[in-house]
Amino acid sequence: MVIWLEHLWRDVRYGCRMLARAPGFTTIAVLSLGIGVGANCAIFSFADALLLRPLPVARPGEVLTVGSAMTIEALRASGLASSYRDYVDIRDRSKSFDGLVAFSYLTVGFASRPGAVPALRMGMLASGNMFRVMGVEPALGRAFLPDEDRVPGRDAVVVLGHALWVQQFASDPSVVGRRVDLNGRPFTVIGVAPREFTGLNQYIRSDFFVPLMMSPLLLTDPKAASLEARDVRNLSMKGRLAPGVSQATAQAELTTIGADLARAHPDTNKNRRWAVRTELQARIASSPPDAMLVAMLATLAIAVLLVACANVAGLLTSRAPVRAREMAMRLAIGAGRRRLVWQLVTESLLMSLAGGVLGLGVGYAGMMLFRQIELPTDLPLLLSFRMDRRALLFSLAVSVASAVLCGLLPAIQATRADLTAVMKAGDAVAPGRRRRWGRMLLVGGQVAVSVVLLAVALFMYRGFRSQLAAGPGYRTDHLLMMSFDTSLVRYTEEQSAQFFKDVADRARELPGVVRVSL
Repeated sequence: MVIWLEHLWRDVRYGCRMLARAPGFTTIAVLSLGIGVGANCAIFSFADALLLRPLPVARPGEVLTVGSAMTIEALRASGLASSYRDYVDIRDRSKSFDGLVAFSYLTVGFASRPGAVPALRMGMLASGNMFRVMGVEPALGRAFLPDEDRVPGRDAVVVLGHALWVQQFASDPSVVGRRVDLNGRPFTVIGVAPREFTGLNQYIRSDFFVPLMMSPLLLTDPKAASLEARDVRNLSMKGRLAPGVSQATAQAELTTIGADLARAHPDTNKNRRWAVRTELQARIASSPPDAMLVAMLATLAIAVLLVACANVAGLLTSRAPVRAREMAMRLAIGAGRRRLVWQLVTESLLMSLAGGVLGLGVGYAGMMLFRQIELPTDLPLLLSFRMDRRALLFSLAVSVASAVLCGLLPAIQATRADLTAVMKAGDAVAPGRRRRWGRMLLVGGQVAVSVVLLAVALFMYRGFRSQLAAGPGYRTDHLLMMSFDTSLVRYTEEQSAQFFKDVADRARELPGVVRVSL
């Protein structure tokens, strides 16, 4: 091991000297690899935000999504759903999970104190065991108690999201025990979630968490608020696998339980197909366009990397005659070909690592560009693009792969020169047909992939342009739109009608307003 490290250190120092002697070559190679690595780093951050990022819970690999759909086709092409009664039956009968959690998202009018003007906030209705099953400890206060998950409408308690606690309550630790209003109903704050826990959906940052038993008080649709209607499937389920239990075992057990439920409740459960999915499988099934977009962008990023590697490989191949005498001399004095190949690959690795560092900068710029995407909504929808440890490791892996792709074949070629001819002529032998074919293949591959990339970029640009230019069929300039949900403050139909009439009358009196319509 010590000898290997000594050889590696010697190769690194020698490689640095050789690269420093050819600054023009090194600069072009590093720039090429930096663009390729940077494109992949940026796309990885994009894919991570949409699909790949683990849930912000303890041991996320153990957490699976559970639910049902009516047909096999719907099961494969849509998200999974469950009713509360199905959830209770599966939770009580299943032995494959350490715990099952049911939850849904809702939007409420949130007032930080009695009498304050409510603001639109999105949060979670969650079963009382959510924090325990997910291994999430509140940053302040406590989580739900088991007793708070038994009686509908009784325990009006709320755990605040960390971001809401910081923004709305200025990180006040005395917030525990304070009253807040949700849809005009008083709730008592019992805790604050940790900073990293934003909920169980990668797109939504939950501002608060309330027990699922509070559905009858917070949901305005009586049918959706019912916890007894087995045909109301507005809940999502996630479960943590028990130790030693595989996904296949959990699927087999769930299929058996689902068949029993179909026999016991044929009116609501007949022909329903139950499935257990990993988080990635669930995200792909619930949003196929996102998965297709990520796959397309990843393909383009890989193509850019291949072009960069082919460019560097061509540069290395063109330098082979320059270094042929050096390689022949070292072979003549007893150096092994494998040792020389490793030396040349080490030089490629140094270039790739330098390109990787540059690529991190390019990737960060791409990530900042993605962050400019703003969703036109007041809801806390979250597209979190970030450069974390996983992105750094990915960039390192891409850099190492680039070194192998662009450096291995030129290194092998450089050590296969005819020693006698090189030593006599002072240079490499004239390139033969095989070497010319190799260079032609590299150049042809670069041109072909570059043309494909340009064509795809052109089609994407034209597609986006046509979508933006089409419009809704009428002029959209000098128009403002507003929407109100009076059910959040429990207005009656008469109160809602009067509210909208008053808003329209006041809007007509504003300077510059030409016309108002409802």
